[in-house]
Amino acid sequence: MPHLRIPPVALTTGDEQVVWCDRNWGPLRLGGPRIKLPYDPMSAAKLRRGARFAHVHRVVLLAYVILAVAVIADWMPGGSTWLPIATVVLLLAGFLANRWDVAPRPARTGAGDLYLAGVPEPVALRWTETNSFVRRVERAPVRRHFSRRAHLVTAAACGISAIVCAVIASPLGAGILVVAALVALYRSFPAGYIRFESDTK
Repeated sequence: MPHLRIPPVALTTGDEQVVWCDRNWGPLRLGGPRIKLPYDPMSAAKLRRGARFAHVHRVVLLAYVILAVAVIADWMPGGSTWLPIATVVLLLAGFLANRWDVAPRPARTGAGDLYLAGVPEPVALRWTETNSFVRRVERAPVRRHFSRRAHLVTAAACGISAIVCAVIASPLGAGILVVAALVALYRSFPAGYIRFESDTK
């Protein structure tokens, strides 16, 4: 990142009239490393509104966590009545936060690289011409921390354990182990092997 040279063209439209916006590209929307990226004026105005609303979103999220803990711990009489209302408020706040977001939204890959999805081709060419280490990819790179064999062994072990657990223990534990086996089996496939897309032919 210290050696990255960002071309002064809008990521959204490719125009040279840009507004530089400070954006988060960490794993969490509300925190993490920041980077300044160029957007067209209309998109930048939308991002500024979203940045102002982010403070409200943080307060709503914190209040929801406190309320949920109070209800679970039975510290708040009648709290179970407020929890559904708070859930609706939280979902509404998340909807508004997404509405004021602008693509391409920077993201961090498993290897720690910056990833921008849906960049117009002329803009992507400017980035690759300016930076020799920038690559154009079809989808976000996926980094597997363990080998395919390790995931297959884990899936088999969880599957066998689920059968044993269903016979001699609780069905809930067996269900959790089945889910773990399916996740490990999914991770054994190569990145991009399973894709859901419409047939445009």
